[in-house]
Amino acid sequence: MANRKPLDWALVPLQKYADFSGRASRPEYWWFTALTFLASLVGGFLLVVLFVPSLAVTVRRLHDLDRSGRWVLLHIAGMLLPVVLMVGIMSLSGAIQTGDLTSTLAEGSGVILFWAVLAAAVGLNLMLLYWYAQPGTPGPNRFGPAPEDDQPFTYS
Repeated sequence: MANRKPLDWALVPLQKYADFSGRASRPEYWWFTALTFLASLVGGFLLVVLFVPSLAVTVRRLHDLDRSGRWVLLHIAGMLLPVVLMVGIMSLSGAIQTGDLTSTLAEGSGVILFWAVLAAAVGLNLMLLYWYAQPGTPGPNRFGPAPEDDQPFTYS
């Protein structure tokens, strides 16, 4: 396991497609995240296909940190809430119909709420990113045994 190549690590979550139990090592999480990012550059269809394994590897990564998989819901909310709020503000102000999106984001009562939510979402996602980069708990935890290899990737 220690001599896995990046593509091998990136394919592990696809082999565990919807497996939300157990733990995911840092290489498994980060190489799959890189694969998902590259897929997003290729097209939206791949993002739809990779959504479930992405969710599963993120939950297992949180399990490796001895944290509940429910934290992933805050990650999703942190990405979607500012977008939903911005669309709501624009539709209420009529900005979508008039095409004047810039002034809507620069003034108005909902703008303060939008920027506050955006700041909270960025802070939350930075906290989660920090967690994902941390080593897992050593040895077994309440979610199962430690992943076989949590060493940083090295070329052999």
